[in-house]
Amino acid sequence: HTAVTSCKDALENHLHVIVGTLIPLVDGHMEVQEQVLDLLKYLVIDNKDNENLYMTIKLLDPFPDHDVFKDLRITQQKIKYSKGPFSLLEEINHFLSVSVYDALPLTRLEGLKDLRRQLAQHKDQMVDLMRAS
Repeated sequence: HTAVTSCKDALENHLHVIVGTLIPLVDGHMEVQEQVLDLLKYLVIDNKDNENLYMTIKLLDPFPDHDVFKDLRITQQKIKYSKGPFSLLEEINHFLSVSVYDALPLTRLEGLKDLRRQLAQHKDQMVDLMRAS
């Protein structure tokens, strides 16, 4: 709680790494899983209206498509698409906007899976993008 209120800039800059580090810990012991999920929910769901974290949450890769992450995934997607659905080009740019240096393999994998799904769903837009280039 103190970090969210006192170290806003630092948390903003490192939220992607913090979330990416915590996600694999959910597969651990039940006791650890509960603590990690509580922390993730605090950072993402409880602080979704925090003006300092809003844009950072918007840029997070999607949470894994597992039941334990359902609420986190829904909250992050609501923030990401708060101004309406993205075009395919916006989805690609969103995926590329995350700094490679800050990225962790598991979170990038979820982002890549989501981008692949978007590419499959929007083949018509892909054709238009190819024609435009």
